[in-house]
Amino acid sequence: MVDGLTWRRADLCCADADCRFLAIFSAGLPAGSAGDIADRRKRILFTESWMIGVALILAILTIAGAMSPWILLVLTFALSAGDAFETPAWRAILPELVVKEDLAAASALNGIEFNLARAVGPALAGTILSVAGVATAFVTNFVSFFGVILVVAR
Repeated sequence: MVDGLTWRRADLCCADADCRFLAIFSAGLPAGSAGDIADRRKRILFTESWMIGVALILAILTIAGAMSPWILLVLTFALSAGDAFETPAWRAILPELVVKEDLAAASALNGIEFNLARAVGPALAGTILSVAGVATAFVTNFVSFFGVILVVAR
């Protein structure tokens, strides 16, 4: 994943998945409850700002050559926790954005977008990794958050 890591890649991959699961599992219930109470737009902006900060730290540490397996796992947990708190707000805000007649189509389109991102994202990341390296992949991830923040902030 990151050049110079001392862990075997398979161990790091499993630990990465564990960090993601732990963040989602531990934050899922409170995140879902808070999604019904808090202002969804503000929550999305907060979590996107949180995740862009984590993505910036990932990029800076990688560029500086200061990334370690433990730092990577902590930042993976932080990024996944942000996603866990944001997802319920994204799912719940759709009816507020779309008129009732278009809700079924918008929901289907949202599902297509989600699954397309799951398929295309890793392929795009793999291409960036092989062509430009790990640091460029993390910088690209950092930059990608700006689009969401700009759209939601309007």
